[in-house]
Amino acid sequence: MKFVLEFNKEIFLQQQELNIDLFWENGVKKNKRVIFSVIIILGCGTLLIYQGNYIGLLFVGYGIHSIINYMSYFFQVKKSKKKFLKAIGDEADRFLEKGKEMILEFNNNSFFYEGFDYSTTINWDTFKHFRIIGENIFLDLNVGNTVSYILSKSQIGEEKFAELIEFLKGKIKQSQL
Repeated sequence: MKFVLEFNKEIFLQQQELNIDLFWENGVKKNKRVIFSVIIILGCGTLLIYQGNYIGLLFVGYGIHSIINYMSYFFQVKKSKKKFLKAIGDEADRFLEKGKEMILEFNNNSFFYEGFDYSTTINWDTFKHFRIIGENIFLDLNVGNTVSYILSKSQIGEEKFAELIEFLKGKIKQSQL
């Protein structure tokens, strides 16, 4: 199965934004859960102080410390995402200048990609799994957290998208999110 695709900046940016959101997703969820428990701890600490039990100061101190950590993490995520999207936007502009098409070929032994600056052939056992998120297929390599090849339904059409999913099921395992 072979796809020759023209570069679409809008699709590329959407895919990369989804990729970065998925990268930070677990940490953000964990920190949101933590902030709810911190609110309870702060409330208990305040109640203890109000009742004259100064052990509540430990609760309040811990709560304030946790809020500072939460805010630090939140700003780190925001800053990293902004930096990543800026770099991706610059890369997309560079791709547009080159105007070269992308070739993605799925055959029995390997996956072949030829793009703007490189081409590569990857054996199927090098992939960790594939994921379907929204209308995108993520082919995740066994290295790193965000090393994926992403293909969108809007790039290849609904029928070919379904065919590709069936083909991939026979080559690598599908991740259940």
